[in-house]
Amino acid sequence: MTFVDGDVVEITSPRSSIRTVVKAAPDVKPGTISMAHAWGDLPGEAGPPADPHVLGDTTGRLTDCATAYDPITGLPVMSAIPIS
Repeated sequence: MTFVDGDVVEITSPRSSIRTVVKAAPDVKPGTISMAHAWGDLPGEAGPPADPHVLGDTTGRLTDCATAYDPITGLPVMSAIPIS
């Protein structure tokens, strides 16, 4: 599948899905994505906003605090999250 800058895509992890806007970056390897954490709407909201170009969606929806967390700090795993 090919994307161009500005496309809205859905990213799905084992826990949930979010929508975001695509923008190419030369320093990100093909087949991977990079997103800022804790940016977008509130994790407790009902779902993604109608227009991801305006607010975006938080990556916190993709993480699973119940099963994927650091046993010492209790922080959820926030990198190398498997997505499709």
